[in-house]
Amino acid sequence: MKNPRGLRSNFAILQEHDEQLLRLGMLAEKYFPEDPNTSILKLRQLAELLAQMVATKVGLYLSPEESQYDLLRRLQDRDILPGKSHSFSERFAALGTPPTMLLLAITGLLLQR
Repeated sequence: MKNPRGLRSNFAILQEHDEQLLRLGMLAEKYFPEDPNTSILKLRQLAELLAQMVATKVGLYLSPEESQYDLLRRLQDRDILPGKSHSFSERFAALGTPPTMLLLAITGLLLQR
C-alpha cells in the first residue's frame, strides 16, 4: 500500500492515526522474512497498543499494569470488541501465541471512531 507521502507498507493507513502504531507495523513487516519471532512480537505490541487506544477512546482504559486479557475481556463485555475476536485471542493466549489476528478487529474499531 502506498499512501500520499509515498510510504509503502501494509500498515501505511495507520500513519494518519498514530506514529507508534505505524512504526510497530512496519517493524513487524520488516522482520517477517528474516526473524519471524521478532515480527510476531511487534504484532503483539501493536495489538496491545491498539486495544489500549480503543479502551482510552471509550473511557475504559485503567492502567498499563492491567493484563491484555483483562482489557480485552472488558472491551468485549461492554460490546466494544466483537465476541469472536476475543474468543480467537483467548485461544491463542492459551497456546502462548500472541493474538495477532485481533489486529483486524481492533484496527477496524479504531478507524471507525
